[in-house]
Amino acid sequence: MLKIKSLLILPVAFAPLFANAIPTSSHSFYDGATETTVCSDFGSTGASCESMAYIYDSETDRYAVVSADSASKAEGTSLKARSNTVFDGGYTRAQMIERVKEDIGLTDEMSEDEFFEIYDRYPEYFEGESLEFQAGAFLDDQAITDFKQFQAYTGTELEDTWTITGGEDGESGVVSIAYRVDGIINNDDLLWDGGSTSGGLNGGSATLRFIEKRTEVFNGIPTTYAAQADGRALLSDGIFDEIIELELDFIFGQAMDVELQFNAVSGYDYLSDPFTGMPESFTQLSDFFNTALFSGITVKDSSGGDVDFSLKSENGIPEFSREGNGNTPVQVTEPASLVLLSVGLAAIAGFRRRSV
Repeated sequence: MLKIKSLLILPVAFAPLFANAIPTSSHSFYDGATETTVCSDFGSTGASCESMAYIYDSETDRYAVVSADSASKAEGTSLKARSNTVFDGGYTRAQMIERVKEDIGLTDEMSEDEFFEIYDRYPEYFEGESLEFQAGAFLDDQAITDFKQFQAYTGTELEDTWTITGGEDGESGVVSIAYRVDGIINNDDLLWDGGSTSGGLNGGSATLRFIEKRTEVFNGIPTTYAAQADGRALLSDGIFDEIIELELDFIFGQAMDVELQFNAVSGYDYLSDPFTGMPESFTQLSDFFNTALFSGITVKDSSGGDVDFSLKSENGIPEFSREGNGNTPVQVTEPASLVLLSVGLAAIAGFRRRSV
């Protein structure tokens, strides 16, 4: 079992706002089909993780440090997600040992109290009357030597039950929900000794999904599944400031369980064919912590005509609940892209500084 005890920073929880919001944040290494979670959090309206781990590559006899930070939060109908991964590679063993001492806080300027605080945490890595810290043994125990990929995931789910009226009861219709997505994705090229490579996790991404859920009994076991879903994935580098509209079919007068999901992912896929060694340092960022902002709902009947509808939210979410007085307009706000760009670049710079 992987031991990351010295390198985990405890998750931070946020105060609850809505019981139907389910944010999660987790960091995981994958070795084939095996998953090892090094940081995870699950909250009522917010969750965050920070983690760091050492990696050793026997092919190149070099070490790397993976640092990750992710956070998700729900504020009413606003869904927020941010994921950053920094891969700092190319360390020799001697350099990595010095990095270990720095990471756990062993410096020449430390006080006696600070020293014994570290000693109390890792007594097995000290020996002799001089209380010398055995950084090499610590590194050997902590370093991950067999892995395939790393993923820093964060996401928020917003659950509700809707009943829409305004058309003929029992007739079908289409409900469309609009969200403003304002964020940034910044992906460094993932370079290897033998060239570049690509894969499903080599970079940052974000996804917004609108789902109808149903629960049925299969073999005596109640099972909840996505009866239908519409989604939009944001995969490419750049600044995003746009309205995304997603739609689901429904029946007028019939309750339907809905779920909105927004997530951000960053990470890498440590695979190449043939294997050529550890990649160079890089940063992957998916920052959508200003988004997704609810912008409106529209309803159409089976013929495609607009419907003067009413929507009842079982959870009483005011942004969703409405009486029939015309379709809810899409609220367009001023772009926040330039602000996000500066925040995103500052985040990248901060992580680079921490991983040096």
